Amino acid sequence: MEGVMMRGQKHMAVAVRAPDGSIIVHEEALKGLIMHPVMKLPFLRGLVGLWDALGLGMKALMFSANVAEQEEEEKGKDAPDIEQSLQGAAATTPMAVAPPMPDTKAKPSSPSASIEGAAAWTSIIIALSFMIGIFFVLPVLAAGLITNLTNTESNLTHNIVEGAIRLLMFIGYIALIGRMRDIKRVFGYHGAEHKTINAYEAGAPLTPESVQSFTLLNPRCGTTFLLIVMLIATALFVLVGKLPFLLMVLSRIVLVPVIATVAYEFVRLMANLYDHAIIRAIMAPGLALQKMTTRPPDLTMIEVAIKALNAVLAADGVLKAGESARSEQPEEVAEPAATFA
Repeated sequence: MEGVMMRGQKHMAVAVRAPDGSIIVHEEALKGLIMHPVMKLPFLRGLVGLWDALGLGMKALMFSANVAEQEEEEKGKDAPDIEQSLQGAAATTPMAVAPPMPDTKAKPSSPSASIEGAAAWTSIIIALSFMIGIFFVLPVLAAGLITNLTNTESNLTHNIVEGAIRLLMFIGYIALIGRMRDIKRVFGYHGAEHKTINAYEAGAPLTPESVQSFTLLNPRCGTTFLLIVMLIATALFVLVGKLPFLLMVLSRIVLVPVIATVAYEFVRLMANLYDHAIIRAIMAPGLALQKMTTRPPDLTMIEVAIKALNAVLAADGVLKAGESARSEQPEEVAEPAATFA
């Protein structure tokens, strides 16, 4: 919500545009199972990393919501002057030409803008349950109904129909939410995140004007990952073969972690080999789908993304406190943000 999260090697940072136009930055160290050396093993790192990414994403979302709520409460106590109102409107309204940059001094996160872990994990579990039910169980039911109506006994046909339904539901879902005004803003910040990461990895100066010239697309994007999940799921379910209905439904649920870890390693490998033409061709559908989940950002959105990246680089020791990323990219931080940009 009006912000960007960046994940580094040892820390995460989230920068949020407050209603008064300022940028509030929160940074914290990564901890727990994700930091254990064993978690860097192939496939295991994918499962743990994705779970960690879900947790960090939900925490960042809650932090941004708390910032907005806190600012609104403060406005309720003290009537805002005209200048503050104009700054808030400029920060939350899409504009072809970005307004003058407001004060962007990072404010420390306050207790009322804290990150609540228990509530975040509860939300994640509920969201995952809905996701598995809608995108993995429901297509089984729909494919079974279609094959029964057409008297089709082929297991291959059933799985292809199931996969097609799953993919169409996924694309349709993205297309529908992309029409919502608030989600358009989220997709704009998603584009700002991509542009900032691409600029950093290219060794370009991290200024809004410089970053704006970079592409919206990134081979490590979570949108591409989700498309790969859909395709791998279809292939795996064909190999599983025909099962009794209840076992078929159960297999779709149980195999989700396996599918996710395989997709994680695939995307990671493709991103590392992305300079090769054949790899770019393989990844082209995923990059095309990213055009649905990103929007061209304005300069104020890019400024927020730059703040988040600089904060996580400073926390990881790549930059000194208060320093901005230079054009030279340190080799030890080849992946400054999350595995999925």
